[in-house]
Amino acid sequence: MRTGQAKMKKQHDDYQVVPYPKLRRVLEIMLRSVQSKPMIHGLLEVDVTKAREFLRDHKAKTGESLSFTAFIITCFAHAIAENPSLNACRKGSKHLMLFDEVDVATPIEREMAGQKQPIIYIIRAANKKTFRGIHHEIRAAQVEQAEKACTGCCSCRCCLSESSAGSSAGCVEHIHRYRRSTVGRWA
Repeated sequence: MRTGQAKMKKQHDDYQVVPYPKLRRVLEIMLRSVQSKPMIHGLLEVDVTKAREFLRDHKAKTGESLSFTAFIITCFAHAIAENPSLNACRKGSKHLMLFDEVDVATPIEREMAGQKQPIIYIIRAANKKTFRGIHHEIRAAQVEQAEKACTGCCSCRCCLSESSAGSSAGCVEHIHRYRRSTVGRWA
């Protein structure tokens, strides 16, 4: 490894900066399609019989009903943690930031102003939490008072509306603002 590359491979508390492969930079220049963010849609069939059986057995033994969503999030977070390049963000044109923590955004349903509203909730550092811990975090987010959840830091709908406030952890404006602020900080 050259000394310039050795300097660029920096390890921080919660992320690592590594060189962006030259081949990928060349492909990016050659292909206009990588200039925008492409959407990928897919359909995947998975046999969840054993997972459902485990959840039923757990409920029969303890009386506690665990969320299948929490099970999926736990599996997803641990799979992403095993391959950190899937949880990377570009830093300039020559480097990638590889994060140690996997944040997972999931839709949850919360009652606000007498109506059930879907919101996005972000489970921070999901790869470092247990299945039961993620389950309890989702349940707590579903019943959390909306007024306490929103910080009122911007002019989005959830910050302006007092009666039907959303979650600062989940409102789309907050997610985009968080993404822009963190990327700008490291760039």
